[in-house]
Amino acid sequence: MDAGVQQALKLIPQGVKDPDSVITQIASIKPAFYFFSTRAWESALASGALAHMDEEELSRFEGAYLSIKNYQDAQKSTMPNWYSAKAWFASHHSFTSSDLVIGEEKLRSMESSLETLQHLGGEFAGGLKETVGN
Repeated sequence: MDAGVQQALKLIPQGVKDPDSVITQIASIKPAFYFFSTRAWESALASGALAHMDEEELSRFEGAYLSIKNYQDAQKSTMPNWYSAKAWFASHHSFTSSDLVIGEEKLRSMESSLETLQHLGGEFAGGLKETVGN
């Protein structure tokens, strides 16, 4: 997804002369969101199982849950940015220079959201590895 956004940003300067290239590039970007379950944590919390875990095990389990939760929250906040950019570009058949400034802002917002997801995804992977063992 990030590569598609980066390519679209490179095409923005050409958008007045060649709007189809920008529109086509934006349309080709497909979300690659992941969905994880927090059911194990919620079940352990609801059943009181957490009270029976030793501190180290509880800390690892909690770390994995928080990593998943942080990623899920960031992903939820990324979706509106993505849909906003996609809809905005799809609704235009040509661009003025001012339009392209707005379009670039939308893509930059999406880029920032993706950077957050990449960072949290790295933390999540490391936390999960620590939780389940190397």
